Amino acid sequence: MNGDDQIRAAVETGFLEHVLEQPRMRPLFSEWADDERLQEAWRRALAWGEAHPNFMRGLREQLRDRQLDRE
Repeated sequence: MNGDDQIRAAVETGFLEHVLEQPRMRPLFSEWADDERLQEAWRRALAWGEAHPNFMRGLREQLRDRQLDRE
């Protein structure tokens, strides 16, 4: 894997998947579905997002709840 592949994977898995967990955010990136350079990333990230709706939101809420329990 070269640097470009690593950066691409980081953007896809560290950002795009989590944005696409939120249905309201999907239209912002919908043009990726029609761009042959971005289609595969879009499909993979959208599949992950649809399979894990609001995953990051749930994690943030769990962390907030734990922090509140300690106070």
